[in-house]
Amino acid sequence: MIDVGGEPCAADVSIAELVEIDIHLMLDSSSSMLEAMPNGSSKWDAVVDSLIGFVEDPATAGIGVGLQYFPLLRPNANLDCLTDSDCAGDGGPCSSSTCVLQDSVEGYEYLGVSPTTTVGVCDGDAACADGEVCRSFLGVCSAPNPDTGGYSALVDGDNLLVCEVSSDCPLGECDLLGFCEYLDAQGQPILCSGAALTCPNGAGACLLYPYSCTNATLCGGEDYATPAVEISTAADRNQALIASLTAHAPEGLTPTAPALQGVIQHARAREAADPNRKVVAVLATDGLPTECEPLDIADVSDLARAGLEGTPSVETYVIGVFSEAEAAQAEANLNQIAAAGGTERAFVISTGTDVAASFLAALNEIRGAALACDFAIPEPEAGTQLDFGRVNLEFVDSAGNRRQLVNVVDEAACAEALGTGWYYVRDAETNDPEQIRVCPDVCDEFESAMGASQVNLQIGCATIIK
Repeated sequence: MIDVGGEPCAADVSIAELVEIDIHLMLDSSSSMLEAMPNGSSKWDAVVDSLIGFVEDPATAGIGVGLQYFPLLRPNANLDCLTDSDCAGDGGPCSSSTCVLQDSVEGYEYLGVSPTTTVGVCDGDAACADGEVCRSFLGVCSAPNPDTGGYSALVDGDNLLVCEVSSDCPLGECDLLGFCEYLDAQGQPILCSGAALTCPNGAGACLLYPYSCTNATLCGGEDYATPAVEISTAADRNQALIASLTAHAPEGLTPTAPALQGVIQHARAREAADPNRKVVAVLATDGLPTECEPLDIADVSDLARAGLEGTPSVETYVIGVFSEAEAAQAEANLNQIAAAGGTERAFVISTGTDVAASFLAALNEIRGAALACDFAIPEPEAGTQLDFGRVNLEFVDSAGNRRQLVNVVDEAACAEALGTGWYYVRDAETNDPEQIRVCPDVCDEFESAMGASQVNLQIGCATIIK
């Protein structure tokens, strides 16, 4: 006999079993992840080391871990290019294909980029404004410069003379275009060209202009919904994850929106297939969106909100790795995504700290938060059915103090329970209970007491209902 709600009754009492969880990680592998940190290693190396440490920790053996990267490229497409022909697999046009003015001076035809011209990447003359043509903007017309011993780009008034071949130039040669490593005294870029690609003294090396295949990156959420490594708790889980991480090389930009859609889509499908496991999405990034619509943080946050409000509900955790100069703006933006995804705040890690240790700590905190609040519904004995009207929860704190929790209809009714509520997570179609979840305020208390408290499941006494 036990006392439930002031009434003695017969009940089976057992420790409530936490729902097992799966973590599906969407990992930023854009080229900026190769940036060196103050300790000399790259952000990519630090994140990979922490992930390997996480899965090799015996405490995570029962946790399913899956992985995908962003960006993903079109089959056979390149990121870097000089001409459209370098962009296989419908990855073009190359960003060297540019709308330019076609004009003449002193009897020579030339191509010019004017400050008043609407310059844009094009795949034919029809994409350009009147008076413009679509040409591969591979270089600039240049001639020897006796002052620098190198070459200088030629201009006509305000127009830079750009070219594909030397016959496009009224004077000089057509040379690859680059930018000097350092800006001029007014903070403006210095162009450099010529066989020697020479910059003025003090302007650093001449860096070739980074042309790219403009459609090389996949931008559909469904493209990111198939994992590189499927969620698994199998014995070979670590082997598969480590092999994938060590073989992957960062490149490209940051298509955050489709990546977030994809990780949520796969997490939802996995949880729907096995309601006894909770699947959470983790977005790990070192940058804000740079390609693939939407780019606005509010719109990206709406994708996380849709994941939380969908069925099954998927929470989105966010981990960011940024320099100290970037961290303030990044934290505000990533917090917006995390809050919309039901996880309150992002984990923002400064590259001035031990990134590997901080990233690992974030993963462990995510593991604890995801585990604290969802409990499995026990399987009834063979030939019997569980009476959902005779289920109760009791919280026992670290000092042995007991508190009876009360059942509410759903999360919206949690405010009425004043820190004592729980409810059933139900199947969207059948309305059958699938999990037991405590209310958010109770969850916060559970999280802070993890490992020093206990939740008892009481079967057999009439459910205490708020």
